[in-house]
Amino acid sequence: MSDKKIILYLDTLSPFSGVIQDDLKKAGVVPEVKIVNTDMDAAVEMYQLTKTNRSPVIKVVSDDHEEVLVGYSEENKKKIESLLDITLPKTSLSKDW
Repeated sequence: MSDKKIILYLDTLSPFSGVIQDDLKKAGVVPEVKIVNTDMDAAVEMYQLTKTNRSPVIKVVSDDHEEVLVGYSEENKKKIESLLDITLPKTSLSKDW
């Protein structure tokens, strides 16, 4: 994972913002965190990436690729694990997020 960077766009009111931060921490990943409900520049940046105000948004950047995921669903969790070559802890996630 050393050549990859993860950026989280989080809303402090979203319950999944805390869940993804905790899961990444348990997996040994320290993401860059942007809080969109207190940082207007971060909110604009997130909207430009996704065309939505829905959070969390997970951006994984490597030298030759960038992946942007909206929401912390089981599907996106598997994508994060694959992109970062990590195993995230078991968490009960709603398929709607």
